[in-house]
Amino acid sequence: MKFEWLSTPSPFARSTLYYPIIGGFDPNSQDFFFERDYYPAYEILLITQGKGSFRHGETWIGLGEGDCLLHDMRHPHAYRADPAAPYQMRYLVFDGLDLESLWARLFHGPILLISSQPADCPIDLTLRTIIGGMQDNDPQNEWKQSALIYQLLMHCARFSNYDRSVFQKPDNVEQARRYIDLHYLTIASMKEAAEAANLSLYHFIRQFKKYYGYTPKEYVLFKQINHAKRLLMQTDASVGEVSEQTGFESYNAFLHAFQKSEQSSPSMFRKNWKRT
Repeated sequence: MKFEWLSTPSPFARSTLYYPIIGGFDPNSQDFFFERDYYPAYEILLITQGKGSFRHGETWIGLGEGDCLLHDMRHPHAYRADPAAPYQMRYLVFDGLDLESLWARLFHGPILLISSQPADCPIDLTLRTIIGGMQDNDPQNEWKQSALIYQLLMHCARFSNYDRSVFQKPDNVEQARRYIDLHYLTIASMKEAAEAANLSLYHFIRQFKKYYGYTPKEYVLFKQINHAKRLLMQTDASVGEVSEQTGFESYNAFLHAFQKSEQSSPSMFRKNWKRT
């Protein structure tokens, strides 16, 4: 039986915790097909029966019973069921302001496939617990839900099909990421981070992309936009003041980057957040 729960996270959860947005179970029809260019969140799918495929960018990935797929929804993606045996799936859409930093530390790129997980595996059990907890929308439950989402990501990292070396990133590249985490508001050039890694700029960019799935510039942009979102939610600073405090070269550069990232202007983002 199909069901879907929508969560309305409190302002505190949206500005501090990891939080679920949409979760449920979907027994798809034979002609099921859905595509999306962008959504500002992350998603996990667990196929409980049948088969189908998932498209990330231009690449289709086959999915079957027991497969678990985790992806960054900011990248173009699509879902398609196999007409002969349409898949049934449990799913959760979730987010958190600092999730991009945890994602970069755990996963190799914006998409992760974990094959052939048995029923009632830790991923499945944690996923069902999170979805079940969304039914009451109790604000007192938000801390627990945040901890469960963190636990879910740890399970995904542990059961990943990637070689363990993916998670054992070179010390100099990790040092550069930590440098960016500390200085993303003031960093003037990626040369600074490259020097922190003791690498040439070109080699540093290639290494960062290899181990984190994003270029250093893309990672800095994620950090800056999330910092801007936090200021818009937690302070009364004007949009102009927010642009000055988030490391962008100009007000127009900030507006363009925010609009591209969130599909919304900073002013509209703040209004929608307050309305929620």
